[in-house]
Amino acid sequence: MRNRGGFTLLEVTCTVALVAMSGALLMVSVRGSQGKATASALAETVAAELRSARQLAIGRGCPVAAVFPSENKQKSHSDSLVLLAGASFPQQVKVVHFGGDFPGCSVFNGSWTPASGAALTTDLSLPGSKWTSLKLENWLPAANQADYCMVFLPDGTVRTNNLAAFGGAYHILVSSGVGAVGSGPAPGSGLNSHFNLAYRSPQVVGETRTISVDACGAISIAPGILDSNLSGRGAMANYAPPAAAPAAVALPEASGEIVDVHVVSKGDPPSGPSDPDVTVAQDGFVSLRTIAKDPAQSGQTLYCNWTVVKTSGTGSGSGAYSIPVAVNRGTAMQWDNNAISPGVGAWVSNWQWRPPADAGTNDRYRLDLLIQDAAGATVTVGPSRKVDVVPPGKVIFETNSTGVFSLSTMNTDGWCQQRFHIFPFKGSNPSPASEGWPSASLDGNRIAFQSNRAGGTAMQAYVTDRSGSSVVQVTNNPAGIECPSMSPWGDRVAYRKFVGGVWQLWVVDADGNNDHVVDVGPVSAGTDAPAQHGRDALWDRIAWNPDDNETLYYTKGRVICQIAASTVGGSGATVYTGGPNGARAPYLLRWGSVTTPDVFYTADDGDPYIFHNGSVAAGSPGIREEQPCPWNDAGTLRAFIVRSADGISGQIWRYTLTNSAAAPTDARRMTDPAFDARCPVFLP
Repeated sequence: MRNRGGFTLLEVTCTVALVAMSGALLMVSVRGSQGKATASALAETVAAELRSARQLAIGRGCPVAAVFPSENKQKSHSDSLVLLAGASFPQQVKVVHFGGDFPGCSVFNGSWTPASGAALTTDLSLPGSKWTSLKLENWLPAANQADYCMVFLPDGTVRTNNLAAFGGAYHILVSSGVGAVGSGPAPGSGLNSHFNLAYRSPQVVGETRTISVDACGAISIAPGILDSNLSGRGAMANYAPPAAAPAAVALPEASGEIVDVHVVSKGDPPSGPSDPDVTVAQDGFVSLRTIAKDPAQSGQTLYCNWTVVKTSGTGSGSGAYSIPVAVNRGTAMQWDNNAISPGVGAWVSNWQWRPPADAGTNDRYRLDLLIQDAAGATVTVGPSRKVDVVPPGKVIFETNSTGVFSLSTMNTDGWCQQRFHIFPFKGSNPSPASEGWPSASLDGNRIAFQSNRAGGTAMQAYVTDRSGSSVVQVTNNPAGIECPSMSPWGDRVAYRKFVGGVWQLWVVDADGNNDHVVDVGPVSAGTDAPAQHGRDALWDRIAWNPDDNETLYYTKGRVICQIAASTVGGSGATVYTGGPNGARAPYLLRWGSVTTPDVFYTADDGDPYIFHNGSVAAGSPGIREEQPCPWNDAGTLRAFIVRSADGISGQIWRYTLTNSAAAPTDARRMTDPAFDARCPVFLP
């Protein structure tokens, strides 16, 4: 064998050729891999931006749009994304340029016929979402309505301006290049007529990934063009430059305009403008509802801030809000799409304010409203509201303001009047029956009343709780009953029943047992004849001694008598010595003496007025004053009185007892003169 000292020319030539071929193959392989890597990386980046937009919508509580530019429908591919955010008027918050990191790549918003035969639609909104009513055409700025927009909502769902969807999701292509496009199919259903997008179909594309966004806002990435027979061809140049991104713009300054302010404590005021704007019990709260809009259309969230100033009274501090408030700093308002009218939105805030724990009766506070921006700067000043503190407790009474005589409650100053609904009836389904003549136990937790809710016209006695959530019928007399009166301990009900031509006094346990006659009568406020019983009986009442839960005071032959409730079938009544002829409607209160309760009643010498333990308590000449319900207002003896000009209809008034025949100077009407009101009963 002979040793060779080098390579022949043929060997060198072959080696060079093989190296060149290997290099060419390697370059092709690297170029293809680079296209795949670039498309994959861009797809992950775009998906991350979409997820960020969704989280921003959830976190801010307002819609956020991811907008891919189209140059007014001229192009369906872009290398940028714009985020718009705002509950009212969306503003640009971010512009993302992908071209620098991913040169030559494109985000393509196209439409193609699925290979599986799936139908194209655009409406993937979920039923039950509170954002279903959002009118996207009103929210999305006109300058962006021809772009390709995915709008993420605060509940995480997504809406678009007619992007094509199939398989329960919208789809975006991310490609290393778009070489050719053609006309694409439009969705066959769910189109919003306010939008008119350009639909283009991919024909020649580079390496591609599909980003899918389903109706719930979930985002996923799949290789290639989802549900299509078209395959990517590696890296390639775009057939045209991507749609240009808009220039970044600064957010405008927020402004504010108060649309409406409601300051209420569960009711409407009873009288004129000289009164406070609202009153609240010492243990109650005031509701503060504010509606504001932003004329500058900044898209920024408005902030609501209520401040408190005590203008008179003994209470210390400024009370407490339901929302923790930093010094000089409000809290974000919520956008309501229908706050002003259907489809016309505004910023809304709902607060509650409670007076200080040591607030006294007639303390007055001023609540001042500020609307602020996110930095805490005041953009507008709202109206102030005056709030007076009133003693705790309620008054339950009978009124025909609902069309039939029914029970209502109000604060001790006449505010917060609302119907007292008794099971099974409620606000949306009020009772059609007559309900009236209330009476309560000492603690106010058990209430007796009369009603024909069992059918017919005959009234029966019922017992309910303070909430009206339970009810027990305690009498069943075909001829009906009158004047039910709850015992102080809430265990028995006294009432009048017509038997044998006369009205008798009866007592029954609060569960309907042990029904028995106490006084066989005659028991009446007028004459004994039932046909003449009407007008005077309208104002009558049966009272219990609050100390012994046993002694009854009632009207018999136009004088006030007393008898033990445990008396069975007798007529052992004794005349109450403090009552002159013409007395009726007794009411007992522990006020002065520690051994005997004070007895209040109506005395009638032709012009009814109020007596107290045999002496004049108050009276207004020429006006009938009936049914006294005395009330201890922080050491001052006041009374709720039914005043009547004709003796048939009446209104409930409140005043301080004067211990003279002079008319009280602080008389305050508490009920609406358009309706009758009577039988006031204090509930502590």
